[in-house]
Amino acid sequence: MLRGIVRGVIFLLPLIVINALATMLTEFPYPQWQGFMATCLNGALDQGLHAARNATGDYISVLMAMSVGYSLGRELGLNFYRSMVLSTVSIAVFLILIDDQPRYMRFYGMLTALIASLFSAGIFIALGRRTLKSTNSWLRKVSPRMRGAIASMPPFLLAVVIAAILQVTVSALTGGYTIQQWADRSVANFMHALQTAPALGGVIYLAISQFLSFFSVNGDSVLSGVNDTIFNQLARQNLLLNQSGLVPSNIVCSTFNDIFTRIGGSGSVIGLAIATLIWSRSRSLRRVAAVGFPCTLIGVPEVIAYGLPVVCNPIFFIPYMLVPQINFGIAYLACQSGLVPLTITLQDLSVPVLYDAWHATGGSGAALALEASLIVLDTLLYLPFVRLNEKRRTFRHRALLSSLISWCHSREDIRAPLDLRLCPVDLEVFSEGLVTDLADDLRADSERLFMLYQPQFLPSGKCIGAEALLRWNHPKLGFIYPPLIIAVARHGGFLSQLERRIFRQSCKAIRSAADKTGRSDFKISVNVTGDSLSSDNVLRAAAESVAASKIDPQMLWIEITEQDAFDSSPETLKRFTDLRSQGHKLLIDDFGMGQTSVRYLQSTSFDAVKLDGSITRNVLGDSNSRQIISSMSQMCHKMRLKVVAEYVETVPQRDLLESLGIDCYQGYLYSPPVPLERFEEFLLRGKGDADAKKPA
Repeated sequence: MLRGIVRGVIFLLPLIVINALATMLTEFPYPQWQGFMATCLNGALDQGLHAARNATGDYISVLMAMSVGYSLGRELGLNFYRSMVLSTVSIAVFLILIDDQPRYMRFYGMLTALIASLFSAGIFIALGRRTLKSTNSWLRKVSPRMRGAIASMPPFLLAVVIAAILQVTVSALTGGYTIQQWADRSVANFMHALQTAPALGGVIYLAISQFLSFFSVNGDSVLSGVNDTIFNQLARQNLLLNQSGLVPSNIVCSTFNDIFTRIGGSGSVIGLAIATLIWSRSRSLRRVAAVGFPCTLIGVPEVIAYGLPVVCNPIFFIPYMLVPQINFGIAYLACQSGLVPLTITLQDLSVPVLYDAWHATGGSGAALALEASLIVLDTLLYLPFVRLNEKRRTFRHRALLSSLISWCHSREDIRAPLDLRLCPVDLEVFSEGLVTDLADDLRADSERLFMLYQPQFLPSGKCIGAEALLRWNHPKLGFIYPPLIIAVARHGGFLSQLERRIFRQSCKAIRSAADKTGRSDFKISVNVTGDSLSSDNVLRAAAESVAASKIDPQMLWIEITEQDAFDSSPETLKRFTDLRSQGHKLLIDDFGMGQTSVRYLQSTSFDAVKLDGSITRNVLGDSNSRQIISSMSQMCHKMRLKVVAEYVETVPQRDLLESLGIDCYQGYLYSPPVPLERFEEFLLRGKGDADAKKPA
């Protein structure tokens, strides 16, 4: 449930940021700026910003009911259509609870919007699945969407009726108040009882506001009635006293709370943003902090709160609650002792940090220094929690990576493509982080992306080449499952750039090995995806890499999986021919488990096939595997195709494969994937390790 709420609020972040920015530009308390806004483009700029402010703020709670309702539906496993129905139910229930009052459609009604969404989701889930099952049984010939609409009517109706009855009941018991008004009045009455102790009232108000905000409800908006009737009144008293030439008397007021306690917004997260920028080891978190830091300067903490995240994150609960309280205590003592003057203006969080303290105290340097000192203190207080959060985040990401790899294995078992858009939502979100990290390493030409080479041997033990294998050593998660690397690059839209790097490094390896060994009778094969063969990118990448390294193109072999080869379009088949015309030899990988036909092999002029590993692994204990390998070897030899076996791990397995007609071997019996220097040693010797030689 919490995850659904958080995702729903994240949808609103652009509107929240735009609203705060428009508010800051229109309300910035500087006379020259206000004069500029009034005259710029004959006031059109000011009007446009006010329009943007109204458009993003007037119905924000309605939009929250909609977005949270939809997110809860998706989180609970509903399809897109039924999740959209749930979002409309949430809006209807919300409008009933606020009795269609415009004030509560703005930020003030966000808690009610959240309650409406949770209530609607509960009713919808409890009743919706039963009605869908019964509807399917007696509306079989009706379209699925119409069945879904009819099945949604009972829970929709029940949610609306219960909300209406609740609203009427509360109105009758409270003398005409709506649920929202009654809640506001109850909180205000409680706070009014503390007016004789404003410091205690400020602490309690701050604690409630922070607690609500931590669970993704804008506490300031929910408690706006309290703020207006108590703390704003105290700020107005200070303003009037100052204008009358008298000394202000109220330390705690709305302006004091905004500039000295919640610096940068709820949780004083400006300190967290700075701590993350300076000390975080995570590039992605530093980027979030870099984007969110300017927003905290105008009192918009949501980018930091939801991006790192802080909201609903148990690691940050203690500092999120305590840091503003520490600021409150220090600022209160500074004002009480006379070190810092009391505030004399009415202003809100949209006034930029540091300027707000200077302006609110009539140009006091002491106030500016106090706020700056509090920011430094907040940064230090958040620091240990930043480190602790990174450890927890790394642990969680490793668990997600394990789940994502398991999902990849399940897709490979049924020979389905690794399309990350099809994985569960939490894994897709995690994979987006991998996309960013891989793109960064690719752009920076990082050494964390490198090639290993698994040697290939003749039955005599002579090394005749290798398969180039991509590896990615993630700075936090370690080595990433190789097929997942390709899936991540495809998901990020930069697979062609990654494959250009693979071609470039492989050709450099060929050049280096040829120079150091004096041999030119070996090859290195590179895997190419069907995606790359759908365009001319692979042709250009191969040609450019071969030319740059000045190697014979016959030394660079191209591998493509059997499934990709079989699914190829006529345009892709032409690229096979073009690759051969460039001098490359072609090899079909994972041969034997798909549907490649004899006629297809004949027509496309491949040079070799590599048997599917599931066949070669089982050759010792499975007579069917032996029969398949024997038949394939005979067929391929008649077509003048070489046959390569991978996953060769024992001498008996190798000897049996040789008797079945295998021409070349690759596997841990000879060598695991190794760095280029080790591969060059195999080429220099011409043979594998002693225990890999064929026994006499």
